[in-house]
Amino acid sequence: EPMPEVSLSLIKGFQLDKGAAIIDIGGGDSFLAEFLVSEGYTDITVVDISSKAIERAKERMCEKADSINWIVADASEFKPQKQYDLWHDRATFHFFTDAGEKENYLKTLKKAVKPGGYVILATFSE
Repeated sequence: EPMPEVSLSLIKGFQLDKGAAIIDIGGGDSFLAEFLVSEGYTDITVVDISSKAIERAKERMCEKADSINWIVADASEFKPQKQYDLWHDRATFHFFTDAGEKENYLKTLKKAVKPGGYVILATFSE
């Protein structure tokens, strides 16, 4: 979506510090990271399985892209190197159909979110 209004509204509602660590799972070609940078957030990571989606986002964002940590990885196998204040996933988890993928994803999420941190997980199917 060109303007991720719901996600931005939820994130603003948490009243996070601008230096809070935010990760966007499956956000390669989304506009969320770009809007977060524009809002002054400084510690943003984007994970996507598609290197092409990440490249499109980098081209669109120009110099803003340099302030984002871009990671090409399958979210069910991703191993974060740090913990995050906010885990955002607007359209990745529901694509996992294998129980092992779901279990790996959820284990990673639980380890990667700081105590007291937040999770935004939007799915489009049960």
